[in-house]
Amino acid sequence: MFEQKLTKNLREGEALVAVIRRAPIVELGRAALAVGLFLVPFFLLIPLFRFGAWGVAIFIGAIVSGVVYGFRTWFVWSVNAFVLTNERIIDVDQHGFFTTEVSSAAYGKIQDVSFSIRGLWPTVFKIGRLEIQTAGSDLRLELTGVREPQRVQERILQVMRDHADPSGDDAAGRILAALKRIESQPHRKRS
Repeated sequence: MFEQKLTKNLREGEALVAVIRRAPIVELGRAALAVGLFLVPFFLLIPLFRFGAWGVAIFIGAIVSGVVYGFRTWFVWSVNAFVLTNERIIDVDQHGFFTTEVSSAAYGKIQDVSFSIRGLWPTVFKIGRLEIQTAGSDLRLELTGVREPQRVQERILQVMRDHADPSGDDAAGRILAALKRIESQPHRKRS
């Protein structure tokens, strides 16, 4: 539903390859809180209504809070993502309804793609953190709560290999172009 918010950062001619989000299980606590805020007032309906107008206000306020918090949780989860394109990785960090931070790194500038899984439950559920380090700057792209981060790391590296610029505009492209030139040369015997 919020794909246009993620794709509005694409440049002309840039193609979307994949969108990587946090695992939904990471948001389970927030979702449970939203459901609780929505449902608990119904269990306390009679005691709340004994307080008259104040009880009705608390009842309605709790329900509205649950709906708004649930929608906010879903919205932040939907928009907070890594967007892989044919040219770069875009890191969209959504903090609430009104704060968005967008960073990007061209594949040629990416120095390292790493992941970590720490703790018992993250190990059991295979949930970890991805980190992308760029060359020549302090820019670090991070996404926590990623399901199977090793597989996602491999996917990012594969996209980088598939979309490396063979014209030599980036380091990976230069290396690939050199390897292709070496492979295309006929093998000669040395005397």
